[in-house]
Amino acid sequence: MGSGNCVYWAPNVFQLDDDGIAVVCGDLAGNEEAVRVAMVNCPTSAIHIVDASA
Repeated sequence: MGSGNCVYWAPNVFQLDDDGIAVVCGDLAGNEEAVRVAMVNCPTSAIHIVDASA
């Protein structure tokens, strides 16, 4: 599903591919808050943030 919410909230990190599926295309660095907002607003809860330092 590609609702586009993640692209709306974090356009520097997500985009929709030719099939309308959301993909990560950018760097998280500097966009952390936008990605958190995209995660909270994802209608399918498909976005998860994992702390790689843990």
